[in-house]
Amino acid sequence: MDVDDRLELRVVSARDLPEVEGGDCNPFVLVKCGGEAEQTHVVNSSQNPEWTTQRMIFLDVAENDVDHVVLSVWHKNLGGGSDVPLGQAIVYLRTVVLSPGIEQDDRIELTPVPGQTNECSGSLRVELSYFVGDTDLLDDDASDDEDVGAKPNMLVGTFKRARGLQKTADVYCSISCDGKKARSQVIKRTKGPLFDHDFKVPVSDGTKEVLIKLKDKGVLSTKLIGECAVPMVEVAAHGDIGLQRWFRLVGAGGSVGGEERGQVEVSLAWVYDRKYARSAARLLAGAADVLAAAGNVFARKKQEPRIDEDDKPTDEDAWMLEDTEDMVPLKLTSKEQEEVNERRDAGVMMADRAVDELNQRLADRLEPGDYQVQVHVIECRELKAEDLNGLSDPYARVKVLDRVRKTRVIKKCTSCVFDEVLYFNFRDMKPNKIAEACVDISILDYDAIGSHALIGVTSFTCGYVHAQEGHEIYRKWCGIVDNKNADDNGYQGYVKVSVTVLGPGDEQKAHDVDREYQEEIEREQESGDAGGMGVSGPEDVEGKLRFLVVYVWEAEDLPQMDASGYFSSGGIEAYVRCEFCGIHARTCSVSVSGKGNLAPEFREELWLPVTEPTDASTVTVGLWDYNSWSRDRAVAHLHLPYAEIKRDNRRVKFSMLTMQKYAGPRPRWHNLYGAPLGIQGKRGALQNRFGDEASTYRGRVLLSCEVLERPPKGAKTVAHTRAFRHRALPGLKPSRVKYHLRCLAVLGSEIPAFRSPSVVKGGTAQMRLVVSIGRHQLIFGFRKNERGLVEFHELQQLKNVELPVLLEELPDVCIYLQRGPPRIMTVCYARVPAAALLKEQFRGDPRWIQLIPDKCRTKRMGGVDLENNPGAVLLKLGLGLSEDAICPEFSWNEQLLLKEATTKKPYAIRVYIYQARHLPASDENGLLDPYVKVRFCGNKQKTKKHDMTTSPLFYETLQFSEELPEDPLYGPDVVLQVWDADRMGTNTHMALLRMPMSELEELSSEAARPPEPTWRPLSDVSGEPCGGELLCCGARIRKHSTKEKTARPEPITPAMRQAWVEVTVLGVRQLKTYNLQTPSAPYVRVAVPGPGDGGGEFRTLSSSKPNARNANFIYRRVMCVEMAEQARFGPQLDLRVYNAGYTSDTLLGATSVDLSHKLPWNPQEYVAPQSELFDDAEQRQREAEAEKKKAAEAALLEAQEDAEDEFADDSGAVGVSFGAGDGDNDDEDSSDGESIEHHELARRESAVVGDNYQDSGVGAFDSLIDQALPEIHEDVTYKEEQERIAEEIEHEQHESENKGGLLSMLGARFSSVDTGLDTHVDYKLSELPITFPSQWAAADYLAGREWWVAQGGLELERYLKTRPFETYPVYRGKRHPNPAKSTLREVGHVKAIIRVLDEDPQFENEPFFPMALLQPQIYAIRVYCIRGANLQPVAGTSCDPYVRVKLGKDTETREHKKKTLKPDIYETFEFRTTLPGPAELKIQLKDYSRFKPVHELLGETKIDLEDRWFHKQWQQLDEKEGNSKNKLKPIEIRALRKEGSRVARGQLHMWVEIRPEREVQREAPVELSAPEPQEFEVRIICWKTKEVPFECGDFYAEFELGASDRKRSTDIHWRCRSGRASWNWRIKMPITLPLASPEMGRLSVLLWDKDVVKWNDVVGQTQLDLYRWLLKAYRENRSVNVFKEINDALRRKRAEEAGLANESDLESSDGSSGDEESDEDEGDGEGDGGDDGEETKEEPSPDNDDEKSASSKKKKKKKKDKDEKSEASEPPPPPDKQEMADRDAHYFVEQLKTMAGIGPLDETAQWLRLTYKDQKRHRVVARGSIAISVEILPKEDADNRPAGAGISEPNQNPTLPPRTGRMALSTNPFAVLQELFGPRCVMIFCCCFCLCVFFVLWFYLGMYYVNIYTELEAFGLVGGDDDVEVDDTVAADDAATDDAARRMLRGAWM
Repeated sequence: MDVDDRLELRVVSARDLPEVEGGDCNPFVLVKCGGEAEQTHVVNSSQNPEWTTQRMIFLDVAENDVDHVVLSVWHKNLGGGSDVPLGQAIVYLRTVVLSPGIEQDDRIELTPVPGQTNECSGSLRVELSYFVGDTDLLDDDASDDEDVGAKPNMLVGTFKRARGLQKTADVYCSISCDGKKARSQVIKRTKGPLFDHDFKVPVSDGTKEVLIKLKDKGVLSTKLIGECAVPMVEVAAHGDIGLQRWFRLVGAGGSVGGEERGQVEVSLAWVYDRKYARSAARLLAGAADVLAAAGNVFARKKQEPRIDEDDKPTDEDAWMLEDTEDMVPLKLTSKEQEEVNERRDAGVMMADRAVDELNQRLADRLEPGDYQVQVHVIECRELKAEDLNGLSDPYARVKVLDRVRKTRVIKKCTSCVFDEVLYFNFRDMKPNKIAEACVDISILDYDAIGSHALIGVTSFTCGYVHAQEGHEIYRKWCGIVDNKNADDNGYQGYVKVSVTVLGPGDEQKAHDVDREYQEEIEREQESGDAGGMGVSGPEDVEGKLRFLVVYVWEAEDLPQMDASGYFSSGGIEAYVRCEFCGIHARTCSVSVSGKGNLAPEFREELWLPVTEPTDASTVTVGLWDYNSWSRDRAVAHLHLPYAEIKRDNRRVKFSMLTMQKYAGPRPRWHNLYGAPLGIQGKRGALQNRFGDEASTYRGRVLLSCEVLERPPKGAKTVAHTRAFRHRALPGLKPSRVKYHLRCLAVLGSEIPAFRSPSVVKGGTAQMRLVVSIGRHQLIFGFRKNERGLVEFHELQQLKNVELPVLLEELPDVCIYLQRGPPRIMTVCYARVPAAALLKEQFRGDPRWIQLIPDKCRTKRMGGVDLENNPGAVLLKLGLGLSEDAICPEFSWNEQLLLKEATTKKPYAIRVYIYQARHLPASDENGLLDPYVKVRFCGNKQKTKKHDMTTSPLFYETLQFSEELPEDPLYGPDVVLQVWDADRMGTNTHMALLRMPMSELEELSSEAARPPEPTWRPLSDVSGEPCGGELLCCGARIRKHSTKEKTARPEPITPAMRQAWVEVTVLGVRQLKTYNLQTPSAPYVRVAVPGPGDGGGEFRTLSSSKPNARNANFIYRRVMCVEMAEQARFGPQLDLRVYNAGYTSDTLLGATSVDLSHKLPWNPQEYVAPQSELFDDAEQRQREAEAEKKKAAEAALLEAQEDAEDEFADDSGAVGVSFGAGDGDNDDEDSSDGESIEHHELARRESAVVGDNYQDSGVGAFDSLIDQALPEIHEDVTYKEEQERIAEEIEHEQHESENKGGLLSMLGARFSSVDTGLDTHVDYKLSELPITFPSQWAAADYLAGREWWVAQGGLELERYLKTRPFETYPVYRGKRHPNPAKSTLREVGHVKAIIRVLDEDPQFENEPFFPMALLQPQIYAIRVYCIRGANLQPVAGTSCDPYVRVKLGKDTETREHKKKTLKPDIYETFEFRTTLPGPAELKIQLKDYSRFKPVHELLGETKIDLEDRWFHKQWQQLDEKEGNSKNKLKPIEIRALRKEGSRVARGQLHMWVEIRPEREVQREAPVELSAPEPQEFEVRIICWKTKEVPFECGDFYAEFELGASDRKRSTDIHWRCRSGRASWNWRIKMPITLPLASPEMGRLSVLLWDKDVVKWNDVVGQTQLDLYRWLLKAYRENRSVNVFKEINDALRRKRAEEAGLANESDLESSDGSSGDEESDEDEGDGEGDGGDDGEETKEEPSPDNDDEKSASSKKKKKKKKDKDEKSEASEPPPPPDKQEMADRDAHYFVEQLKTMAGIGPLDETAQWLRLTYKDQKRHRVVARGSIAISVEILPKEDADNRPAGAGISEPNQNPTLPPRTGRMALSTNPFAVLQELFGPRCVMIFCCCFCLCVFFVLWFYLGMYYVNIYTELEAFGLVGGDDDVEVDDTVAADDAATDDAARRMLRGAWM
């Protein structure tokens, strides 16, 4: 607290207050200043009250950032009612604080108090003064040296006296300057007043005047005696000493006429007041914080326009303004020159790097086109409770690019499942727009009344999502944050979402949802709960609060957004807005007036809280113009990558008293680009939002950004704004250096022509160039536009332009082409990065810059038509440092450059045009009549026209004779235009190509050989590539004079050779109708053009077999043609499809085939013909292979017989006999053994005959035979060694597990269950011997068919890779630059094989293509559709899909599935078709609607059956002959699309089989069975709770399975004590399986506390995942008791690990097993001897003595261990009779407890841990446990095992024991009270009752004691003296008194 920092206020009076009910009011004033409040006394019955109270003092005004005072006027109700508000007045303290020590007297009109309903009128007079002490509150350590040189800010002085007044008056003196006033006291009735009054007036502007007035204060009014004006300049000239003199008074306004008015003596001085400066700065900063934090749009500041100091020359920079080109640079030493060169090289390197980064950024841009955003909102957990009952009613709202979709509302929960997919489709998206688009997913709480409360939001950036694998973020847990509420810190819950962004040609990744969900749920299982099935929250999502701080310093060069007028001088009212993660903050509005170089200063910090991790990647910073009466207008936007923002770990401390040192990153300039000035709204929205698409420089803003990883203490967790609290350090602002910009404008080519109103009719407007960098411009003069050619020939330069030194901060060089006069308008533009020019360092060559039409200005607005060519300009640009510009090596000689550009010599220009290919169609038939027009220097020539082709052969030379610059760099370019000749209308310009003159080779003479031509890409009129190419080149030939004639050019036809073209036409497929006519008899015309008569042509016969749309020709033709020897001249083969008519043939479609890759004499580019044809008739080859296989089998059998004989010979050496016995029948026995061996070999023949057979390493012996051989000593030793190593490894693993290896594994663990074993180890559910199915349907069809999907494959075409036939699509329609107007489309395709040969193919030994294979045959097509995925609804959030399959004219459909986007189809479609023939299989998914005649198409996919059947790889699949291990026809995942869109609309899982008709009868189709819906019943028994942290409550449990609308609950356990509720309540939930989604198998359990008076309170909740158990029950079709099966599996697992023989041994064993011992005994016996007691003897050798000793030691050790185990495993002695009796008694007691309901938990039950999310502490707290049992029964089992719901009958399956701990009614009131209120409340009540009884008894007994004492005293029994003699009269009086007392006492007792 500081007494000096105080506000003194006095309420003087009020006027015209309103009347109240009952008459005049009784007013008083309540004053509130910050957190303090005071009031005046009450004035009775007055409408014009006056108060005489003392001044009210409020302290720490600046310290607490108090910026206003509220004075409320109230009427005092003397009758005892509530006071009535009369109005209020708000006094802002800014003026008062800026004038410390000066009293302010104001009268303020009253306004209604919020909520006031009665009349409000009148005014209030208030006197205020603010005082600042002598101490420095802001910076005690500041030095007085800061005052030196500081600008004065305070006018101080003294009113001394006055003289010469004409009459006596009540005089006072006042002074005013710049709106600030001060006055003296009033001197009564005098002509020569003596004031002697000091004053202070804050004045900061030295250009103002000081006005001194002398006034006469009257009763009713104040009269002016006189005044005088003193300029501040005069006061400032006297310095700190000041000015003191007599001032002559004049009349009002300076009038000097009339009588003398007198003089006044005043002293004035203009000084610097440090206390005032700092106090004002502190209060203004605090006020700015308050206004910015409140987000008040009226927080506005006004700023004077900045004086452009750059335009003012200084003495030290005057030399830079001279002609620097003529200056001689300083001579540098060698070392200095070396340093300069190093600096220049470093600059070039940095510029090169910046250009590479820019090119890489352009290459990484998304492709323009249609995009789709899919948002799958799966589920939410641990949401913040927004309702009073501790729950919420959540729903999700998703916003993408101003489009909003919502999910359904789920009532009363904090964890829920939505499982809804929301789709957003966007057409014709620009790359930047979709890349920077943000996906905001908000979770809100639904409220029936009022606005919906925001729980939290999470955000994604579309560009970031598209860059991920599969273009998606899949099933990710995201924390949601509420950054709009300061009380909600951290994550307010979690949401699991999948976000997918698909663009043109993108394919969506396929997922196995069932498998992935099971893996996911295993990771999320909670340890110990529900047998490892308790679903926990996303613990791996740890939110960390960060702050994104954007320091907004200032802006420069902003455009004038507000037009100037009569009342306004124009300017801008700018503010900066920052957006990130769905939140935003903005600065105050700063108003700057003027027309140019508007530079507002913001100096504010934008604090945006960010909870990491976050998937938002772009920070959007926008500069806006505030408008009071309409929408704010965007100036420009910036998009900053969040990942590249600097991070800092420092702790920021906020201080209101001290100025801090700036510790953030260095600020940098960010250039702003937008639409042309004056263009706003929709036309300029795209350019104003995304600067990369913009055309105009709109200024720059100085920003610095950082991410604070340590949030400041006390910082607001919502987006807020703070004023700068740091000093501006020197050198903090980005440095600037001086640059030179040079531009030599040479020519403009193909410049669009505009009519000019200032010239004669038909004239064109003049054109000029404007080259700018930032706000600095080079304006060239207007030049004539002569037939599209504009000659500028002008050099200009900008000198000493101050620009930032960093490359990233330099603005682009903008080039504008303007038309004019009289009206000047920009028509097209170009932008050149400054780094590209700095890289060249004034050494760049002139280059042609293609102009871009400004899309904001259409043709109607005077711009360029977007369908016309905007032209190009030839410029020589240079940008570099000014100090480099004066260097001779970088200087430009203007005269020399202009001389090079203007000095011309005669040249002959030859343009060689050879041919074109793939020209864009201009006619509706898909062709055009092309010719090439060449424009050069305003002249034009054209080639011959070619009819109906897109690939013409020209072979023409066009020649021009012009005077051209000798340097080709300054010459005009050659423009080649492709036109379409139209007979009936004007010709159409289709494409163009530019060849700079520098690319034209100069020939030595006219007869010189032309240069080599190259294929050059063509662009359409808008500058976009059109796909066509032109083979051309050019040359220059110097002439002696312009009149010299040149010879006619030689023909340019290339050298030709004879070749043969073989064309095999299979047929046409999927021909479409033309003019509503279906093709009836199509045929194909094939033509190979050639120069002269060197081409060839033929046509097939008309065909309509098998149908006209899929006609087969099967026609082969060989043409002998002339072809060029060089591959680049290879012609284009024309394919045209006609429909034969009666009178004329109709062209249906056309295409061209490039033959340059088919030339065999072109080895570099030669591609062999694709022939993957399968020979279905090669029966001979199959027979030959079968014979070879038989021969191989016979040879192998013979080799095995030989090996068998050798084995029989070797076996006798080791004493092993394979015969039936010993003795005389050796031959017979040998024969029998041989037959046995033959049988075994035959049985295992398939294992050794197959192609994949691998030798096992045992030679000719089989592995089974090897196992029967006796073991030798080395084998025994080896086995023992291996066993020892295995035991050691097992021992190490066991030790590591005991150290916590299992316990530390990720995932959930299953809690210990008592199995009678000593060890208790937790297990994962997956570790138990429980098997779960993987899907609902039977997976028999998957066997062998999932290999392609397992490899990540989608469509099978990627596996086949090639096609057996070459498929050529034919087109019809014409192309347009605007895709919406283009009619070019595919109308079918031709299947053929084309070969080019260098010799006649008739001399080939075998035909390349056997035509006999293509004989049409009937095939059966089987289509197996399994399911659909990711379908997109046409409208809404769901659809009713069904499958429609079409092949040729045959169509089949199936029943629709209701309301699903993931339909399970499981349908088989079978067709008959002819191959070759109708081969396009079309599979469509449509949305069924009973109200629409035409069902909407969801998506379709097409399969070419011919390409599959005739493919070798396809035939190898599923081949079953012999012992082949070939793969089956695989399941493929095909993308569904709509015609005209490249964005996928869903996926279809399916496969196709093609069988000859003869095989169909023998092989039935694969049976696909969809999972049939079955009714099941889930029985849940809610037993009891424990450890609930509530001493007494009314508990009931609520259960919900999936997202069912109906919830089930138990009854209420009233007044439950100690958290042990007991229900024993059975809940029956019917459910239909299979589930639509895995998340629908969640069982939610909530424990509630019932409240009768208010809402119920949730105690805790948990979730249980039953999906796998539901799946198990469905697939196995049996009852599944969940926890019982887990307990049984756990027993089996422990028994297996403990080595117990079976489960019955668990109770009788102590942990060891006798079976293992017996096995070991048998093992040892076998080791000691053979099977028959015989030993295999072998002579020992000295080398293995050590091995024998080691072996014997190991055997002894084993025997010792075995003996110890046998001793330990001896059975215990039988128990005695007493022990047996105790056991029986214990069992009997347990049974009685169970019957009474207090027994142990049932084996089918499990404890579930209840939790509650504490939002204040941001942690999950335990709320006890609840015991439940879960059993899943089929409908039949449920009917056979009836059980009543709740506690109703029949009470069986299982029998529920009675409940315990329930409230019992009694006649004892104390017992009832104890049950109702609990023991604690009863105890408190009893204590209170006892105290009351005690006080009552004390009161009455005390009175009785007093009366008894008085009576005894009256009788003299106490208090008397026996020896005193009394008078008889006294005795009589005493007796009377005693009688009266006795009667009184008797009355009291009565």
